[in-house]
Amino acid sequence: MSSAKSVALALVAGGIIIMGALYFLFPTYSHRYRLTVEIEQDGTVHSGDGIVEVRWNSHGPLEGLFAGPYDVSLIGQGAVVDLGPLGVVITALKPHSFTSKYLPKPLHAKDLAFAAIYGPNFLDNPEYAADSKRLGLRISSYLQQTPGRLALDEQAYPSLVWLPKPNDKSSATPLLAKDFATAIGATTRVKAISIELTNDPFLNPPFKLLPWLEGALAQERQHGVTITPLKFELFATSIME
Repeated sequence: MSSAKSVALALVAGGIIIMGALYFLFPTYSHRYRLTVEIEQDGTVHSGDGIVEVRWNSHGPLEGLFAGPYDVSLIGQGAVVDLGPLGVVITALKPHSFTSKYLPKPLHAKDLAFAAIYGPNFLDNPEYAADSKRLGLRISSYLQQTPGRLALDEQAYPSLVWLPKPNDKSSATPLLAKDFATAIGATTRVKAISIELTNDPFLNPPFKLLPWLEGALAQERQHGVTITPLKFELFATSIME
């Protein structure tokens, strides 16, 4: 065997060893769930789904250089429920407001599995706090061992946004579940919101139902967004990541 070929093989082997070590030292855990929202209006239940994947990227032995043992990222989209002439309700992936008007504060999509498993006050649950370095692994394992839908408590719902005019982004209004009857109609209520572990592919974007979404998404991904404190604005990247 020539020396050049030996060097090449040694480099490949070294690369494989390094990649294996990095995978061991910096593991990535993920769970993908189907988010289902059911809204009852005049006795008829309207439902919509979204599929979200949560990825836990470990800092491994370098965690001391970061704010925590993991970086958490999302990919997917929130649920979209078509209410016909009454408009559309969507679940944003990120909380829409930090003002006292919207308490309890809606949950970030990355935290919905925690709320389903440990309850709405999961931050105070000792099981949640224990062994925080392995949270990504524990959540993935728990969901795999718990088939079927896990209902969310109303105190742990994601961000709900109503668009009475789906073709007009500026018509978006953030709502809590208790406000649906007042804002949308006396016979309208959130019946249930649940998550379920899935391996299904991501859904097609709701560009036809929300005709402004595709253009806004491209614009925000290219230029970013500007958030005004204590002011609500619906961003395309809050619906899809």
